[in-house]
Amino acid sequence: MKTKIYNAHQLTEEQIAQLAADLSAGAVAVFATDTVYGIGTGALCEPSIARIYELKKRPASQPLQLLTSDFLHVQQWVKFSPGALHVAQVFWPGALTLIVPPSEKGKVFLRGGKALGFRVPAYLPLLRILAQIQ
Repeated sequence: MKTKIYNAHQLTEEQIAQLAADLSAGAVAVFATDTVYGIGTGALCEPSIARIYELKKRPASQPLQLLTSDFLHVQQWVKFSPGALHVAQVFWPGALTLIVPPSEKGKVFLRGGKALGFRVPAYLPLLRILAQIQ
């Protein structure tokens, strides 16, 4: 796949749809969040996830966090305790990753771990792309 560079604040709806499709299909992207730059791909694209581990020189035993566009979407993948639910409702979107146990449906993301790290970033251009992926 050819390298593409976008100005996040000038993305058209067509570009957002294309980026979401590319990520879902396994493209690896570097992107801004509300706090840092991240490297990401579609959450179920195993070859691309392996590529991210390789690029970051990160052991497979260290899980990657999952980004999503809204709190409601996360609820299908995890089991929130009352305390975690409250924290998510107060601090998302924002610079907080919650480590929570998966629901049955969320176990697909474990990759050997016991819990999932989910975050809803507070960076509107990224949220617009994430909303299209889901």
